[in-house]
Amino acid sequence: MKTLKLKDERVSLNPKDHRRFEHKFIEVRIFKGDKSISFIKYITQSRFYIPKNLREKISLNRGDTINIEIEEIKNKRRERQIIKNDKFNILSLIPEKTRSGYPILVLEEKTNGNVGI
Repeated sequence: MKTLKLKDERVSLNPKDHRRFEHKFIEVRIFKGDKSISFIKYITQSRFYIPKNLREKISLNRGDTINIEIEEIKNKRRERQIIKNDKFNILSLIPEKTRSGYPILVLEEKTNGNVGI
């Protein structure tokens, strides 16, 4: 966890973290007092914006001191088989990238023993 003083609505990664997370998905968790927010970003630059609705949710302002945690998110590997074990594999239909070349994030969620995406 790192402590930062906000200059504006952006967070700047140090060069080491930028190289580590560049072209990867990350989960950002920001703590201010007893409030917290989290969101997912795809890192292309060393700076990224904190979404306005989330800044408002925990009353973030310039000059505030925040604690921040950043963790890499692994994208779910897609199998190409459409039918597997007599089941329809919907994950195989989700493309790896958008038309403009950005990767599409797929997360696996387990609820009541069932797996969903």
